[in-house]
Amino acid sequence: MMPRPAILLLAAALTAAGCAADSQPADDCSQPLSPASMVEDAVVLGLAGADGAAGDFRPVADGGAMELELGSQGGWMITPTLAIDRAMMASDGACVHVTVEVALDGNPAMPPVGFDLMVPELAGTDDHFYSEPLPVLLSYDLAELDARTANISTTVEDDEVAASCQVAVRLENRR
Repeated sequence: MMPRPAILLLAAALTAAGCAADSQPADDCSQPLSPASMVEDAVVLGLAGADGAAGDFRPVADGGAMELELGSQGGWMITPTLAIDRAMMASDGACVHVTVEVALDGNPAMPPVGFDLMVPELAGTDDHFYSEPLPVLLSYDLAELDARTANISTTVEDDEVAASCQVAVRLENRR
């Protein structure tokens, strides 16, 4: 028979191992799979509604306007949101890889900005998943941006399926 301190130590180690195993994600979200197929018209770029609730989404049409927002660190940004059609993507909304790139027309000195991110889980409704607003810092100089056209490209990959959308918007300072 094991001495009591050894039994307590063993029980503590087994409990810790069980908790560590439970805290690990079931799927590894670090690396997106190469998409096997592209789906047309499954992603729409827009803006979150005033209350930010899932489903309170306003699409931004090609040629429409998007308001410039002043970020907390003094830079000017846009905050697009994505709506992803659940049925078309056949998605569970977990481990979604999102790529966003914004290129400004008429300023070759200003390279495109963007990012890649892995979203662990998207909120949604029965029909769509919605991203949180995606803060895209464009510049610290408002004069470089106001009334310019921004070409926004985004790609969403999930469960070996991908979809993309492109929208050209006019940037506006409404302050």
